[in-house]
Amino acid sequence: MSELPQIDYPDLPVAQRRDEIMEAMRGHQVVIVVGETGSGKTTQLPKMAYELACEEGKKGRIGCTQPRRLAAATVARRVAEEMGTELGERVGYQVRFVEKVKETTNIKFMTDGILLREIQVHTAHITLAPIIRWSFLPQPYSARTSTEHVCVCAPHRTTFCCSSIRL
Repeated sequence: MSELPQIDYPDLPVAQRRDEIMEAMRGHQVVIVVGETGSGKTTQLPKMAYELACEEGKKGRIGCTQPRRLAAATVARRVAEEMGTELGERVGYQVRFVEKVKETTNIKFMTDGILLREIQVHTAHITLAPIIRWSFLPQPYSARTSTEHVCVCAPHRTTFCCSSIRL
């Protein structure tokens, strides 16, 4: 990864648990973060993964999937703004027919279809470091109607282990 820029974290539940989440990411191949909508999972976890990759001197690109094209573009703009960079520089996105990614892009938001296509076409050259997968799972046993889960996978780990964090 490139030199670590100043990364600011807004006062969100995910950011408040930053140290715990980053420690889990250091020690586990899969980290599942569970939290309410608006807790910062989508915008803050990619920045944490980027910060960790820079600290460890990892090469590659952090891939973040979003369920819709508009979500991928919107979240990429938001994270780029929070990191003080132009869209397409350190943070970019790719959806069907649109690619705002350069060689300098470290965090790439995309739809599931784009990720699947990259895996099929570039199997030998996958450049995605951690892959952050967003999912929305209902909890019928809960008083709340739903909870969001984010799974952070670090494929460079040699052993498979999992950690779960509830916000």
